[in-house]
Amino acid sequence: MSGGALNKKGKLLGGTILIALLGGCSVQPQLMTISEQQDLVTDDRQNMFAEQESITKPISLEEAIARAIKYNLNYRLSMMEEVLKSGELDLEHVNMLPRIAANAGWRTRSNDNLNNSRNVATGVVSNDPSLSQDRDKTTADLTMTWNVLDFGVSYLQAKQNADKVLIAREKKRSMVNQIVQQVRSAYWRAATATPLANEVRPLLIKAEKALADSQSSERARLVSPLESLEYQKGLIEVIRNLEQVENDMVVAKVELAALMGLPPTTDYTLVLPDINQLHPPEFNFDISKMEETALVNRPELKEEAYQKRITALESRKALLRLMPGLTFDAGINYNSNSYLVNNQWNEAGLRVSWSLINLVSAPVIKDISKAREDIGDARRLALGVAVITQVHVAYQDYLRRIHSYKHVRMLNDIEQRIYGHIKNASIARAQSPLQEIRGKLAGLLAEVKHYQSYAELQEGISNLYVTMGLNPLPEVIENDDLDTLKTAIATVMDEWQRGENIGLQKEVKVSNQDEVTQSHYLESKQNVEATLQGWLKAWSHRDIDAYLAYYVTDFQSAKHAHSADWVAERRKRLSDAKDIQIKRENTDITISGSNRANVRFRQIYHAHNYSDDVIKHLELYKTSYGWKIIKEETE
Repeated sequence: MSGGALNKKGKLLGGTILIALLGGCSVQPQLMTISEQQDLVTDDRQNMFAEQESITKPISLEEAIARAIKYNLNYRLSMMEEVLKSGELDLEHVNMLPRIAANAGWRTRSNDNLNNSRNVATGVVSNDPSLSQDRDKTTADLTMTWNVLDFGVSYLQAKQNADKVLIAREKKRSMVNQIVQQVRSAYWRAATATPLANEVRPLLIKAEKALADSQSSERARLVSPLESLEYQKGLIEVIRNLEQVENDMVVAKVELAALMGLPPTTDYTLVLPDINQLHPPEFNFDISKMEETALVNRPELKEEAYQKRITALESRKALLRLMPGLTFDAGINYNSNSYLVNNQWNEAGLRVSWSLINLVSAPVIKDISKAREDIGDARRLALGVAVITQVHVAYQDYLRRIHSYKHVRMLNDIEQRIYGHIKNASIARAQSPLQEIRGKLAGLLAEVKHYQSYAELQEGISNLYVTMGLNPLPEVIENDDLDTLKTAIATVMDEWQRGENIGLQKEVKVSNQDEVTQSHYLESKQNVEATLQGWLKAWSHRDIDAYLAYYVTDFQSAKHAHSADWVAERRKRLSDAKDIQIKRENTDITISGSNRANVRFRQIYHAHNYSDDVIKHLELYKTSYGWKIIKEETE
């Protein structure tokens, strides 16, 4: 290659670099255009409420919570954060592996790399230049490097990231608790106001008409001005109260829609509670047990416990970096230089490095690490005191609300009886329209306060559950479809309403027949629970083949001598039944050995032509295809 050609290439390369530098310096902030913003808003609005199951019937509390957990964007964000932390943990696992790098390159010179030499003994310089390198050459190498110190730091970092995954999981659980608390509050405010919606509007119209009539009478001087103004003042107060009731209903439904991930304008109805069925939830537990439950279950305290481990590992990392670094390297090399005797060669090496000046900082690092751990312990203790205080405050608030609810319920009964007397007097024309409207309003507001007080009571009990860190989701859910979530949440809510399943995790039951490890027991129990959920789901959906698949192939019932007879009867019954609804309560699972399980639960069955409420016993056997029902009995 000639020197002129190289000069041209050098100029071209220099010009290219100059243009790149000038282009980089010319970059300026660029605002989004209105069109770009509109396109972004359009995409966001479509994604906000995308892929949601349609609403086909009134929404129950369980479905509202299930929708909020599945479609709420804040909950989705917490799930993404957990996935992100899991990805960081996987990345740190990769960082513990040796570094392997592949390099290749090409170099050229404008002239030969000539060398003169000098004889050391005589001092004579040779005038005959020597050449040992080509003008053009290519190089390549594949090198593996492994630093023991970096491995140790990456190992500790991986353990920290593992704890960060657990922290993200606890944050997600905390988010679930907050969502459930907000949904329960908004649901009961909306649901308890809805039964009065049909009464508020007619009464509001009647009050506005009475106000207009009074104003006409005042202008016509048919009544005294003072009497007319007092009458109008009373009517305006009535109208304001009615409008406030209407506004509360609208706001509560909009808030609930937002929590469920629905557009605010969505038209939906709620399962309406009957006023005679508003029974206070049962709750009678020792306050010390509640404290213990909160200290064990609260996500914030678990986060602090994991953070303590992260801080301790950070201290170990800081001290580990003070140690000598031991590096191993090995590689395969290639050089195209024709003057080399060996163009390919392998090499390996070992290198020790130690920054001695860092040893001076060792005492400071230890002091800082100790201070961090002490701060973490103090923060956790302070948080524990705050949690205990929250439990006591929430419990006292619950007692106040339930006491208030009993009085409001009594007051509502009195107001309804008073309005009955006013209405009878109005029919006999012994009362003015204002007195009738006021009496009706008083009765209506008393009923509103009755519902509102019940909503506040539910909010209070929900707050108490949250302060104890109780999770409304079961430990095991077969999948995250809406029906499965709703069924699982309904089971927990029913237990909470009856005051059950509130406290520390129940003691594991293990049969003495065979020794079973606790981890095996928990895994088996989770699988049996999943089997029960799938079995009931197939049954309620009338999926006959899926339902029968949960039984062993030769299953025999007590009423049938042959399995085929039982199968034929079950197929006929499931085909004839409509609107099957099955609730499962008070489930007790006992694992026996490695392949047997006994289940006892309350089964509430309802279909269009038959209903029952029984205690069901199941015996399951673990096969190569999963857990199968081998025996089914009913008390």
